[in-house]
Amino acid sequence: MNEIFSRYLQSNRTLTEYFAHPLKADWNALSEEVMGQRRTFLTSELIRQNGEVQFERQKQHLAFLKQENTLLVVSGQQLGFLVSPLYVVFKALTAVALSARLNEDNRAFNYVPVFWLEGEDHDFDEVNHAYVFDRQNELKKIEVQASGERRTPVGRRSLPRNIKEVLSTLKASLQPSEFSGALFDLLASIYRPGENWLRCFKEHLQELLGPFGLLFFDPGAREVKEQSLPFFKRVLSENDALLQALRVQTAQIGRPQVPIQLERAYLFFRDRQDARQPILREGPNFRVYGEQSTLTLTQLLDRLSESPDRISASVLTRPLWQSWMLPVASYVAGPAEIAYWAQLKRAFKQFDISMPHLQPRFSATLIEPRIGRLLKKFDLRAEDVPQEAGSWIKAFFKQNDLKEMEKETARLKAQIAQSLELYRKLGKNIDPTLESVVEKTFSGIENNLQKMNDRLLRAFRQKNQKTVEQLTAIHHSFYPAGKPQERILSSVYFHNKFGLRWLKTIFDSIDLDDHSHKYVAL
Repeated sequence: MNEIFSRYLQSNRTLTEYFAHPLKADWNALSEEVMGQRRTFLTSELIRQNGEVQFERQKQHLAFLKQENTLLVVSGQQLGFLVSPLYVVFKALTAVALSARLNEDNRAFNYVPVFWLEGEDHDFDEVNHAYVFDRQNELKKIEVQASGERRTPVGRRSLPRNIKEVLSTLKASLQPSEFSGALFDLLASIYRPGENWLRCFKEHLQELLGPFGLLFFDPGAREVKEQSLPFFKRVLSENDALLQALRVQTAQIGRPQVPIQLERAYLFFRDRQDARQPILREGPNFRVYGEQSTLTLTQLLDRLSESPDRISASVLTRPLWQSWMLPVASYVAGPAEIAYWAQLKRAFKQFDISMPHLQPRFSATLIEPRIGRLLKKFDLRAEDVPQEAGSWIKAFFKQNDLKEMEKETARLKAQIAQSLELYRKLGKNIDPTLESVVEKTFSGIENNLQKMNDRLLRAFRQKNQKTVEQLTAIHHSFYPAGKPQERILSSVYFHNKFGLRWLKTIFDSIDLDDHSHKYVAL
């Protein structure tokens, strides 16, 4: 956990220089501040993009958007294949939960949960795969191969011709369940050759979380870019002031999440090959990476006017753009995101934009029934399973079955230490040169004792291989590939095993006032 995030959870008052609102916000004052900005929001575009919603809660939220006192609780993420990893779902459901609470507690305003479809990121390797546990309980990577320009925004990519084979591989990998048929009928209807990547992600997430009332926003739509031209032009026109705001704010942090690069303008432009390239600063002028000639500010602004759909924000200007476009009351973020938002307060002020509240996303490890039974069998607490497996399993055997050996070893070590002191004094009195011989001898005794213990432990573990395998299964479930489950596994794995009911279990487990990592039994 990074320091900024940790301090934010503690409502540390020193963070007022980094954030506009504390974790426990004054929601009425915050909402009035957002709605009081002298700016026309792009709410009509949000309504247009959600015009065909099918679930009742979505329709209710769409009706809210047509009222002037409506604000948004936004979250977003890159478009991971098959809605991956798990924390994508956690972020979206946190936005739903916070909106529901605010609608209950603050009747002066309406609040609507919105998922920002981050399709303009170009790192395809981060999103082109999904991890599941296969029928042998091994971690399986289901991957879509890239084609075309590697810097093409993900939201402009299409599914390959072999997507049916990819889904067949997934189906063959997963353990069949009563939910498998419906799941793969759904996936086949969404993921078809040539279909747009962003549209597929949106449709899939819509099927999962639409019933909860979640709406969606695609910032890459041409209509959005055309209406956002004033914002992007201002970023470039006031680029020196933006960089200064970022630099000063970041310098106060010490170890920033995103280092400031003074040669960057913090916007991107998509070139003729569809590659998303950074806009660089060169003295008073600018240059699109990959091009030879520089552009004056006027020339660059003209290019934006000609092709507004080609401009996109960076990680540090996207939050500004988001709140410039939409009446965002709160943004649901992970620990790393909250850390880099701490670099933005001065930039929000520079652009006269109200900085939203930041809500930590729900964080959890999901416990399947089989794993729950193993935890109970060994009388283990889920929260006591560490990320490192080897020492944990070793410690389990020491604690549960080798207590007598450990007790005797401790007694011997204490006795050896006492004897060492006695022999060291004797040796020193007889011949000072013998002191090192004594220490070397006793060191050898201690080493041999440790080797004996290790051999006994290995022999014990071999004898209890079944226990080792079951402990390993627990750890593998919690930390696949040695990383937290929520950052690796795909939602499709749990959809296949539990249908859609696991989503309700997650939603019911969200406590907006308790930001500790949860362990949720399915």
